[in-house]
Amino acid sequence: MREPEQDDEVLGKAYDARLMRRLLGCLKPYKAQVALAIAGQLRVRLTPRDQARLAISGRPVDPAAYDLYLRAMTLRGRVNQSDTEAAISALEKAVSLDSGFADAFAALASARWSLYSSYLPEEAGRLEPQVRAAVDKALSLDSESPVALAVQGDLLWDTAHGWRHEDTIQAHRKALALNPNLDQSRRRLATIYNHVGL
Repeated sequence: MREPEQDDEVLGKAYDARLMRRLLGCLKPYKAQVALAIAGQLRVRLTPRDQARLAISGRPVDPAAYDLYLRAMTLRGRVNQSDTEAAISALEKAVSLDSGFADAFAALASARWSLYSSYLPEEAGRLEPQVRAAVDKALSLDSESPVALAVQGDLLWDTAHGWRHEDTIQAHRKALALNPNLDQSRRRLATIYNHVGL
């Protein structure tokens, strides 16, 4: 789905852009279901992989959990310890409201990893098991979660784990194959390639 520009024509009908933006905002938690319904009406053939991906992401998400998730994503964009901690708190509430929300578990893993890798390295012993638990839960809900796969790779690339370059590279390449726009993986790969001299 995209944001409508001015007044748009959709499927041959004119719609007010403000109304469409409001409507799309309400539908975001159901984006995959809407995409499947539209594809069905248009008789579009989806590959089995596309169908599986939409089925995973297409489950209804608790609206309050989704709101907390969106708030956490905004906080994560600020890149500082207090906002990272606030994002973690919001994501913990989101997954307590909706225990099947794979994207929230993946975001929680990423935020916890950022907290200990960037701000609290001395607490790795306490925080790393929490990161792993969130990664494992996200991947149990969606085995192709790009963010969870990226964090899984990040966990392998530090002193404690022997700087496992190849394993980390493979994890981030897989994440990028699933989401070519995942900046987290692009940045990590650039760092690793620079580190190993590629």
